Amino acid sequence: YESIANESVELVACSDFTTSVYNITEEISCDYSELDSFVIFICIEGACQLTDNEKNEITIHSGETVLLSATTQEVTITPNGVVTLLEVYI
Repeated sequence: YESIANESVELVACSDFTTSVYNITEEISCDYSELDSFVIFICIEGACQLTDNEKNEITIHSGETVLLSATTQEVTITPNGVVTLLEVYI
């Protein structure tokens, strides 16, 4: 795959799940309002803060995983330096 800074790059898309990678250097927002699925973020490198549309916040570090409920409409990702995340949903 070709890495694109601060954008989702789709790695796998099939009938069972979709996996994308993010290489993030600045704050971005992800809109899940049209998605009828939970979302899993896996932090591969670095650390970042995730803030959802209800103002819930969590910081994740390399090796940690976060499950967002299907009711989450939007997530803002604020990196601490450079962060690499995998995003998985069904």
